[in-house]
Amino acid sequence: MTSSITLIHRLIGHHHDIVGCHFSTDGALLATASWDARVCVWDPYTGEVLQQLHHVFPPLPTVFAGGANNNFVRGVAFSPDGSHIATVCDDKYVRFWSLWETSDPEVVYPLENALACTYSPDGAVLAAGTRCGQVKFLEAPMKVNKLQHMCRLSIRRMVQDTRELPGLRGYLPGEMLRYLAYKDIYTEYEEEV
Repeated sequence: MTSSITLIHRLIGHHHDIVGCHFSTDGALLATASWDARVCVWDPYTGEVLQQLHHVFPPLPTVFAGGANNNFVRGVAFSPDGSHIATVCDDKYVRFWSLWETSDPEVVYPLENALACTYSPDGAVLAAGTRCGQVKFLEAPMKVNKLQHMCRLSIRRMVQDTRELPGLRGYLPGEMLRYLAYKDIYTEYEEEV
C-alpha cells in the first residue's frame, strides 16, 4: 500500500532523540521534548526556535547533551490557555514553565518515574503517567490571562501560519504583529515580522 502523505516541513535543533511534541491550542507554537535535557518552543511555520527550556543549569554542552545525562526530558504539554508548559524529566521532577515570566520553571515538584504528561481541559490538573503503571494527578499553576493574550489565541486560531501575518500589516500595527508572532516569549527582537 502506498501512502499519499507528504512531508511538509522539518525542524532541526535538538542534539538527541525527540520523544514528545505538543502544539499550543492556537496551533501557533510547538513544544518538543528531547533527551538532550531541553524543550524547544518553535514557530512550526518558520522553523524558528523561540525559547529553550533547559532542565540542567548551566545548559549541557553538545557533546554531553547527546549522551546519557540522567536528565532526559520524557514528556511535554501546553496548558489549554497556552500560558504554561509542563515537562517531566528523568531527574525525578515535573516542571511548570510560564512562557512569559522567566526562563526558569515557575514550579518544580518531585515526581519519580514519569514518562508522559497532559493537562485536563480546564488546565487545573496535570496527569502524569509513570513507569510503575500509575497516573498521578497534580494541581497545575493557573492564572487569569490578559485579554490581550485571549485575543491573540482567537486570531491565531484563524491565522495559524506565521508567514501570513505580514499580510495584516495595513490592518494592525507592527508591535501587534510581533505579539501575534509570539515574539514576546523571549527578550530580543532580531527580525521584523
